[in-house]
Amino acid sequence: MASEFIGLIGPNGGGKGELSKESSPFQKAGFAAISTSGLLSVPPYKEQAQEYINNGDLVPNNIVSAAITAHLDREQISGQRSIILDGVPRIKEQVPILNELADGRDAQAFLLNIHANFNEILERIKNRRAEALAIGEEPRVDDNPAKVQKRYNEFIKNSAGIFVVAGNFGIPIIQIDNTGSLDDFFESQHKALEIIRGGNLTSSSTDKFVEIGPKS
Repeated sequence: MASEFIGLIGPNGGGKGELSKESSPFQKAGFAAISTSGLLSVPPYKEQAQEYINNGDLVPNNIVSAAITAHLDREQISGQRSIILDGVPRIKEQVPILNELADGRDAQAFLLNIHANFNEILERIKNRRAEALAIGEEPRVDDNPAKVQKRYNEFIKNSAGIFVVAGNFGIPIIQIDNTGSLDDFFESQHKALEIIRGGNLTSSSTDKFVEIGPKS
């Protein structure tokens, strides 16, 4: 069976982290969850990326791709194992990274978008901040309404371009609704996994966009 290489996107606070938990249907199905946060802080990619980061420029795709590939090799994640990559693509210019990584592992690329509205995200962020304070931990510095709104607006702006470019590459897109309960979200994950593993949604499919919600 061919493996799958999934680019996971969604607004901060939308629920992407739930797919990395052991209880997630994707984890139980054997997917390796990789967060790109921090990969560019590992030598030699740290030195290669630092100048771009300091100048506020986009780190070139070849550096990001090399950092991810090195991580896969370092962790001995075989080409037969399916991957969920959290953090790429963040912008439309990074869609080719997903496509190239999937091709390099002879895997089917997918884009998985976690949909959540702003008010629900804001409520989750407030709860996360309250929970941190309750156990004596320092809340994340970016967990405040103004920054949450800014991040959400940036994601909405960028996601439109990501969808277009992914479509141009023939990458199937699955959107999971996360505006209900956690049980609803897990049910939607199961449905998404069934679609991905069912083989009916591929780069050659006529309809490459599927939306999944509690009532779908």
